[in-house]
Amino acid sequence: LYVHWTIPVSTSWNLFVQGVHVNSDNYKDILGNKTVSYNPTTNTLTLNNATIKLEKRNDGSESTMLYGIRYNVPRDDFNIVLKGNNYIVDNNSYTDITNKYGILIANAPGKETLVTPTISGSGSLTINIESKDLKDCRGIDSRGDLTINGSKIEVNITGDGKNVMGIYARLDKHKPITINNNAEIKVVTEGDGTNSIRAGKLVVSEGSIVEVMSDGKALVVDDNGLDTVRALGALVNEKASYLDCSVWDKTTSIGTYKYVYIPESTMYFNISGDSLTWYKGNTNGAQFIYKANVNDENTYDNFINVKVDNIDLTQSDYTKEKGSLILTLLPSYLNKLSTTEHTLTVTFEGDIDVETKFYVKARSSSNSSYIAPKTGIE
Repeated sequence: LYVHWTIPVSTSWNLFVQGVHVNSDNYKDILGNKTVSYNPTTNTLTLNNATIKLEKRNDGSESTMLYGIRYNVPRDDFNIVLKGNNYIVDNNSYTDITNKYGILIANAPGKETLVTPTISGSGSLTINIESKDLKDCRGIDSRGDLTINGSKIEVNITGDGKNVMGIYARLDKHKPITINNNAEIKVVTEGDGTNSIRAGKLVVSEGSIVEVMSDGKALVVDDNGLDTVRALGALVNEKASYLDCSVWDKTTSIGTYKYVYIPESTMYFNISGDSLTWYKGNTNGAQFIYKANVNDENTYDNFINVKVDNIDLTQSDYTKEKGSLILTLLPSYLNKLSTTEHTLTVTFEGDIDVETKFYVKARSSSNSSYIAPKTGIE
């Protein structure tokens, strides 16, 4: 009597999570804590309130590189689904590291034009990496068309490393990044030579939000790959700050700016500044100018009403002019206000409110030679 025993052979996939090589023995619970699993049929990696530390591959290759997730694409799709709040965190326990990647989605030979990774799900992913002394650092590096569908993703890279990019879709191959279905993206990178997002094309659908800030260039995209950004409008700043932004003129290279904000919908804002002061007795009113990030020519017509301290103003309290929207609170009204801080609320179509703080102060008796500025505001 002969008995034939078949010894199961473990199947592995070219996928590593926190350095662990994913195979048929561990794919249902890769880290052993029920937070990361892989479905080889749909080629989907699911993160469920996972915390993944950057780590070396456990097969001994690429020993100077750390990855949170590394996938070398043997087929044209790869999916990451986010559930709950997920994190990819740094690992500074090694002294021989040259490269760090939160997520690297590489390509198999001959597949670079077909790779279409997607990150989706109602959850979030935060990636925090220190780039000091590195020669290469990426939050998310995709060698193909990357889609972020409905998820909330934040990438923070600190330090002064080289070739630092928050989210990268291989510019040399002109790969696009598509952000849709109310996704929210925030990327901050430190260092003069860094890029927050770099791609051949950036496609953003209405309802999604993109906020990027860098000491280098916030957004590096081919000029002909910005059609949807031009349509949605953007706020920009040549400084790495959200303060004192202006509306992008849609012709200046987007790479000029260190801060770029692409809102989910039409956005109105006061370009006159906040916390300004009007002095009682001034013969000029207090002037505030409002603009929209897109279709600014409609700002005047989209004006609905104005309040101060949550009380509606009458038409005898203010004037309005075209020029975006120039709103002037009249001296006859301002002189009735108390000498303190006040809140001006201007409402536009779509129930969009813009709040501005301003002060009313008494003119000093010692300043009898005071001359009011033309706008009445200082």
